[in-house]
Amino acid sequence: MPKVKTMMENARMARGLDILKDESAVQRKNKFVYLVKSQSGEGFYTVKKQMSLWGCSCPDFTNRKNYCKHIYAVHYSIKMREMVKDEVKPRAPIDAAMRPVCCPSCHAQTIKKNGSRSTGTGQTQRYKCLSCGHRFTIDKGFNGMKNLPESILASVDLFFKGLSYRKIADHIKQFYGVEVAQTTPMRWVSKYLKMLGEYAEKNQPDVGRMWHSDEMAAKVNGKQMWIWNIMDNETRFLLACKLSEGRSVKEARAPIRDAKERAGKKPDFFVTDGLQSYQLAARHELGPLKRNKCYGSRHYRYKDFQTAPNNNILERLNGTVRERLKVMRGFDAPETAEATMAGFQTYYNYIREHSALGTTPAMQADIDLGLGENRWAGMVELIANQKQFGGQSAP
Repeated sequence: MPKVKTMMENARMARGLDILKDESAVQRKNKFVYLVKSQSGEGFYTVKKQMSLWGCSCPDFTNRKNYCKHIYAVHYSIKMREMVKDEVKPRAPIDAAMRPVCCPSCHAQTIKKNGSRSTGTGQTQRYKCLSCGHRFTIDKGFNGMKNLPESILASVDLFFKGLSYRKIADHIKQFYGVEVAQTTPMRWVSKYLKMLGEYAEKNQPDVGRMWHSDEMAAKVNGKQMWIWNIMDNETRFLLACKLSEGRSVKEARAPIRDAKERAGKKPDFFVTDGLQSYQLAARHELGPLKRNKCYGSRHYRYKDFQTAPNNNILERLNGTVRERLKVMRGFDAPETAEATMAGFQTYYNYIREHSALGTTPAMQADIDLGLGENRWAGMVELIANQKQFGGQSAP
């Protein structure tokens, strides 16, 4: 009997965790009273604390007097709120790369406008440093490019949306009146993929406490390799995107380690599929399970798409990646695969608007880079500005 009871408690705890996926499912009235949405859609149940005991108005608690999934959902919600309060730190505003603040030669801030120069894309403002006399223009990421930035950015965007280079070249001809060979968009994509992949994130995302991990196969020079993705459940922020030759414990630990460094913390819940390597990898990187506690660092291995918690959000991400790989028919080299996935991680977090969020994962994770309406142009300009002015920027 005790073993059966423990299994039932674990099932209720897992269902309580699943309730928290809906942000409006747990509503706090005061520190002793909560309303928890019924998963059948028939109103709310009242969870109350009297003295040191919790109770719920649902039939499960009323009939059996055992902690139900609604009480566990409230426990998780309280613990998460406490952890957020402990970990919230004031964030410095992030400045966008909109105008020069220093001379790229001597780094002096005494500069003025000094005429303009003609380029293939139009007139460009020129500046002069009053300290050393150096004259310069702001590199918005398109210096030396003969074609319009609009057609270049459209090519990179269409690449991530799954179009072939031949179709991208046809799109540029139809909409921008520029006839290019299909190798031209290939060079554009290669250049800006490298630029996106080299972007060094200096601000940690404010992610939640549940992370999902999954791996998918990819052909690299005719050989099967594996792409590991780790995503935060709350913000959909892609914390890690790693390429490996196999699926050993050592290779499973690498993306978890990258995710920890990116987030600056460990998750409380780590959801994976049934791959055996995850067991030891999670134990090494995230620590062992704390026994006899309602809340702790737990590793969930899902078995199907219906049982909660599951990895459905990562399956959608893998579908997006497969759309791209289907057209490419794999990668020609590991270096190309790594550059593409690094660029995809930046694209997914900062540029692509997530349909479920209505904004980008970066914005959801409290990272506002001031990219503007055209996030592609804003991101390229920001990266170019950091390279030109040594990471300094101004609003």
